[in-house]
Amino acid sequence: MSRPTYRQIAEIAKVSIFSVSCALRNRPGVSPEARKRITEVARTLGYKPNPMVTALMAGHRRSNARRQMRAIIACLTDRKTRRNRGLISTNRESYQGYRDTLDEAGFSIDEFLIEDYADNPRKLFTALTARRVPGIIIQAGVIPPWDAAFWKNYAMASVGNRQLNVPCHFAGTDHYRNAWLAMTQLASLGYRRIGLAMSRADWIATVDYRALSACLGWSLQGGLTIIPPHWTETWERTGFLRWIEKHRPDAVLAAEHEPLIYLQEAGAKIPGEIGFAHLGLDSTWTNLAGIRQNNFEVGQAAAKLVIDQINRNEYGVPEHPCSVQISGTWFAGPSAIPQDRTPSSSPGENHRSKPRRAARKSLGEHKAKRRKTREK
Repeated sequence: MSRPTYRQIAEIAKVSIFSVSCALRNRPGVSPEARKRITEVARTLGYKPNPMVTALMAGHRRSNARRQMRAIIACLTDRKTRRNRGLISTNRESYQGYRDTLDEAGFSIDEFLIEDYADNPRKLFTALTARRVPGIIIQAGVIPPWDAAFWKNYAMASVGNRQLNVPCHFAGTDHYRNAWLAMTQLASLGYRRIGLAMSRADWIATVDYRALSACLGWSLQGGLTIIPPHWTETWERTGFLRWIEKHRPDAVLAAEHEPLIYLQEAGAKIPGEIGFAHLGLDSTWTNLAGIRQNNFEVGQAAAKLVIDQINRNEYGVPEHPCSVQISGTWFAGPSAIPQDRTPSSSPGENHRSKPRRAARKSLGEHKAKRRKTREK
């Protein structure tokens, strides 16, 4: 049996992953009642601390009354990202994921705001050198196009999306797989005209339009009506509703809240008249169907990328950056419900049988033509 994860414990105990982390590490930040409930759930699931990590940290504590850290890992972020940790689970959970993983490995985090060094990056890297920082985790929108030489002494990974100006390793949610999963679930509910609505946000380009590829690919291979996606530079109610009126989707798949708001303002009944699914559900939202991106695991993966580079003595911008893609989980919220029609099977379930039948039919037609030719 696999070791229970923080996420599994959190879902059963009905608390945040952060609360589970605090409770199982015997740290402040969680109420006594929640701590008791979390430990009971963990014990029921058979949770046991990682013995190697426990032994390592015990050794640190024995050697010093105050635990010694191996080194400081710098976190480069921006004000918007840091502010959003208190607003949405995406930034908060990924931060908790890499912070806890680094802490388990004996590292501490020192955070730096990009805005403070945008015009003077040398000041930032001088500070990192003074602190003997071996690694950097980037959790920010866009890093300025600083001189590549600044990065040569650091093991690096970005969280969420790849950085165009710093082509380092990165860990993020699997946008292609998530969109494919959402299409599969909506089709299984009986939706046949699924429309994708997205804005041209900065992060869209960094993930290579993977959600778009998955939605169009699923529709084509799954035999659904192909609805032209609604793409917009900035969200605008009239244009979106015009798209709805023209193409009549029976379900909308989106990564932002604006389409849902516009539908509600127009008086559309969700899910009675039209279904809705979100590609980036906050883990606290229970009123919508869609994808929970498992961002805690994304943060863990980013930290492991940095730690692995340090252990292998690899520093600087890599020649061939790699990515770790974490699959999301479908949440069956009330905004998408079963339809009064036969559900569609996934393209993966029927892609073998259909071509073979078509091939047999073509071969039979070919033989019939040959017989007619001989008769003549």
